[in-house]
Amino acid sequence: MPRISVLMSVFNDEAHLRATVESLRAQTFEDWELVLVDDGSTDGTPRVLADLAERDPRIVALRHANQGLTLSLGVAAAAARGLYLARLDSGDQAEPERLARQKAALDEQPDLAAVGSHVLFVTPEGWPVNFYRCPLTHEEIDGGHIAGLPGQMAHAGLMLRRSSFDRIGGYCADFAVAQDYDLLLRLAEIGQLGNLDRVLTRCSLSLAGVSSRRRGEQVRLAALALSRARARRGLPAADSQPRLWTPEREEDLLEKWMREALVSGFPVTARRLGWRLLRQRPGHGTVRLLARAMVEACRTALHRRPTREARDAEGWHA
Repeated sequence: MPRISVLMSVFNDEAHLRATVESLRAQTFEDWELVLVDDGSTDGTPRVLADLAERDPRIVALRHANQGLTLSLGVAAAAARGLYLARLDSGDQAEPERLARQKAALDEQPDLAAVGSHVLFVTPEGWPVNFYRCPLTHEEIDGGHIAGLPGQMAHAGLMLRRSSFDRIGGYCADFAVAQDYDLLLRLAEIGQLGNLDRVLTRCSLSLAGVSSRRRGEQVRLAALALSRARARRGLPAADSQPRLWTPEREEDLLEKWMREALVSGFPVTARRLGWRLLRQRPGHGTVRLLARAMVEACRTALHRRPTREARDAEGWHA
């Protein structure tokens, strides 16, 4: 019986699946299984998955017709045997000590229902964009969630206690998206939530991902999750909808990533994104932003010592 079951759903991602699985095989903690559900892929994903399962008996490969992330994770959880459940998305990568550190936190704190960490967001090419620093304490995490601020814990970097997951009934099928927000609101009602003060997962951004294509649906379902949680806790209805930024065009996301890269100390990434943005949206604003990125990249190369986190991220990328 593995100590940890990693739950993953994949759909048409043959290009990135191997790297994600290899990040698990490189973990310092080895007593895990990966329950990987192929959600009706039509590319070469089934072939890659079969090869991975043949090479490593810890990989449990399942397949069904396309049903979406929530139902696929439910299938994975039903097949999982571990005392702890961890999440990882295809395209993301776990830092080698991630499972060991999160398991230790759950072992040491019996009242902890789930534990996360900071994450590093990268472009599809692997260029570092932004350190997403999550609040550390239960009060900060749940306080933000119940106030209508999703994202206080990164779903792709989550590990939770199986008993807590089962006690609340797992993922709710009502939430095709925002399933993590609903899950964490319910978990907080039976146990503690916490984040480790380390970057333990590298999450890949996508211009065509669910979070950009289905943002309107995310806002609606996040509002439903919040409304239900406040009603369960006897709280008045929220004054406003959960706050989620909604891009209108691809170039809006490129600009957002570019600005985040500058703030996080990744001017080379900002410069690369700036040239791409200039081709899609030429204009004075883009030129000024690109010029800023080029200046910052030169200054970093000539004068500045990058932060430890930035050095680690660049080394990880390399």
